[in-house]
Order: sequence, then C-alpha cells, then structure tokens
Amino acid sequence: MEDLGHKIEEIVLIENDYASFRIDGKEYYSSWLVGPHEIEYIKSKLGNIKSNGRVGIEGALHRISVRRDVQGLIYGVTIRIGRAIRGLAEPLRDYLLESGGSILVVGAPGTGKTTLLRDAVRIVADRYGRRCVVVDSSSEIGGEGRKPHPVLAKASRMAVPDPKEQPNKMLEAVANHSAQVVVVDELGWIEDARTVEIIAGKGVKVIATVHGSHLGEAIANPAYFPALGIGKQPIQRVLVQEKPPVFKIAMEAFRLGRLRLYLDLNRAIEDILKGRPTEVLEFDLKTGHYERVQHTSESISK
Repeated sequence: MEDLGHKIEEIVLIENDYASFRIDGKEYYSSWLVGPHEIEYIKSKLGNIKSNGRVGIEGALHRISVRRDVQGLIYGVTIRIGRAIRGLAEPLRDYLLESGGSILVVGAPGTGKTTLLRDAVRIVADRYGRRCVVVDSSSEIGGEGRKPHPVLAKASRMAVPDPKEQPNKMLEAVANHSAQVVVVDELGWIEDARTVEIIAGKGVKVIATVHGSHLGEAIANPAYFPALGIGKQPIQRVLVQEKPPVFKIAMEAFRLGRLRLYLDLNRAIEDILKGRPTEVLEFDLKTGHYERVQHTSESISK
C-alpha cells in the first residue's frame, strides 16, 4: 500500500481478515492478514471516540471509524484518507462568494464533497476571515485538536464533542461568535436542518453538505425537509414543495472532480418533483471547464 499511498481513498482493517483499500471507488485486497495485535496497537493510538464511532488524528485530516462487536469491543477500523487540494474549488469562486445565499453540497461517500468543502472554506475565509466559522463535528474538515489544519486558512473552527450537539454549536457560532458564514459537514438529522433554517433566517450564509447519490435523493430524505422546504401531501402522500429552500444554489458531486451546479435550487426542486429536466452547469474541477446542459435527475421515491 505504501507505493499507492497518494491514490488510496480508504483503508479497512478487520481482525482475522485481509486488509483492503479503495482507489477510484474500486476495492482491492492486500496479502496482509490483520491480527489481534495490530488491532490492539491501533486502539492504543486512538483518542476520544465520539458517539458516532469516529475519531480524528491531530494535525491530519484523516478520519478513523471503529467497528464494534455486540459486546462493544473494537475489532476493526475504517480509515478515510483526508486530503487538502488547494485550488480545487477555484472554478467555483464566483459562485461561492457572489451567490448571495446559502449553498448546499450533495454527494455520496467517496465523491470528494468534503475535500471540495475544505477548499471552499479557504476561498470564503479570504473575504470573511474568522467570521467564517466551521462547525466541525467529526474533525474531518479541519482535523483533530485545538489548532485546525492550515487548509482552513483564516476561518475559525468550533469543535463539536458529540455530533448530537451540532445544532447547538451552529447556533452558538452565530450568537456568540458573530458568524456571517457557517460551514457544516454532514447534516445528519432533522434537528440539523431545522437549525440551518433558523440561522439562515437571520441572514447568515450557510454552506453545508448532505449525503445523497444525487440531488433528488437528498430532496426525498425527510431529514432535510425543513431546509429544502419539502412536505408530504397528506392524501396522495406525494412530496410537495411547501416553501422556498433555505439554500439558493446546490452543488452535486457526482464523481471525483466532477460537479453539477444548480444555480436556482428552488426551480430545480420544482423540476425534479415534476420529473422535468433542469438546467445545470457541469464542471470538470481539474480543468475548470464547464458546459450548460439540461439534466434530468434520477426518479425519487414519493
């Protein structure tokens, strides 16, 4: 694996099984059979594991997620390799700074949305400085420890000791630290979405990521309904747009280095719910090239 270190995205180590790793979304197995001594060694190096089973490494951007058996004992880990790619978000600079509203970033695991978010923070912090506040639940944006990774540049960071406290920390960023921009990775629960709705209503710009293989999947997730203005019609029980979304634009990371930009999220949601194509800008972030296309999102469950 050492020879492939610059390409590896994730490493999985499970006791009494062969170590595996992922490159470009594909899984490969090594000849290394992981034994109990290796797992014990890793456990000895882990710090305080949060309630979501994650822990970071101080000074680095990697994320370690533990695997526990029914007795709560750790028998394996998944190591997500975190990288800072300066300039990745440069093709999106004007949209990040001049959109005039909040920004939603959608992507499945492994599509690079968190890496994109890190560089977006750098760009936004150039303008807002410490009033760009990163609420870092898994220490994945800015790394573990008090001092955030240099990738965050001029932004300030608020660590979240427990993911369940993320909504309170978002409110604290605004009330106590005069945040003009709040950046949060992974809105996981409906309370997160409700809090985004509250602080965006105070004129604060929110840049947030959510899980979803495409925008339509995020729209159909009840956890995000408050922030996206979605409701369920009680008789036909279909999804309807009850009010404009909190976010003005959306960025859909559909694979590494490729992104769809929805410049009018309100219109895009309406189109997706009605099964119509919507206009997007498709970006190749490596080259900065983009093209305007009519895109039809995958069907969503209603």
